Amino acid sequence: METCYRGDTARAGWTHDSDLVDGNRTTEALLLEEITLPGGNYLTYNEDGKIVGCVYTLVNAEDNTCFVGSLCVHPTIQSQGLGKKLMTAAEDLARQAGCTKLCMKVLTTRTELIAWYEKLGFKYVGQNFPFPEGCGRPKIPLELGSWEKQLE
Repeated sequence: METCYRGDTARAGWTHDSDLVDGNRTTEALLLEEITLPGGNYLTYNEDGKIVGCVYTLVNAEDNTCFVGSLCVHPTIQSQGLGKKLMTAAEDLARQAGCTKLCMKVLTTRTELIAWYEKLGFKYVGQNFPFPEGCGRPKIPLELGSWEKQLE
């Protein structure tokens, strides 16, 4: 995840936020917390025994929604369709769990990434949140916008 989002290695791809945020994207403790939440799961894609892509899903059975986050693909293999495959897998998981909607938060300054999510059917819902603590040090003021996709 760090390779995909931060530092010079991430700059080899198009989805990094290295120019916006310094520091680590996540911690082992946060990852452990996410996967131990009821309904929390990381879907991964492995190549040669190494994880080269992942997406986090958190199913909320009470309101039939699935939060999707931390989508990342190793910078050297981006733009080859793996991100879309991971998002399709997340949608499939959500549908199997009875969810009718995917939800996510995206940095509002990431216009290329937002355009990609819009191609996948996500729509901005008009709600923004402050940049979360513990996910690095913003170099500029940042906020996260809420996006949703209705599932059929």
